Amino acid sequence: MRYAPEWNALEGGSWEWITSTAIKTWERYGIHALEPAMRILGPGFSAVSSVRQGTSTLFNLRHVCGTIVTCAVLPDALPSFAVVHAYGNSNHQCVTAKDTYSAFRTQMEGFLRYAAELGSEPVPFAETVELMAALIAGRSSQQCGGGEIAVAPIVNSAFMEGKVS
Repeated sequence: MRYAPEWNALEGGSWEWITSTAIKTWERYGIHALEPAMRILGPGFSAVSSVRQGTSTLFNLRHVCGTIVTCAVLPDALPSFAVVHAYGNSNHQCVTAKDTYSAFRTQMEGFLRYAAELGSEPVPFAETVELMAALIAGRSSQQCGGGEIAVAPIVNSAFMEGKVS
């Protein structure tokens, strides 16, 4: 979802709150809700907390720039997939990513250029590690009753234990 051209409309905005949804489970599809936020805000997720209600869970992520990112995991909410709302002091935008062909093509082109050693890595590896750490923090928050979990210790733990090089 990082490569969807529709997110261009949200880049560079001064957003206070970004919200999106994921379907089924946080572990499987949360990444698709976090990718647009990472593209819009850049790296800097600092903490994650969660609130569970019935079969749905709401994840709140703090970003170092001050923006709050909210992701609702709604098991059967397929129509809301790839919809992002962004709210600022003087602006609001709702964007739906529909151009999956361009997103997939851009992703594949970047990977092929990198694999052929014709370009740099398409996504900085540290950003991927941060996104995965945010997902782990969200899961940990669920397991400890919704408390806030810091992302940095998870990132540092992965590097310190040699899980990531």
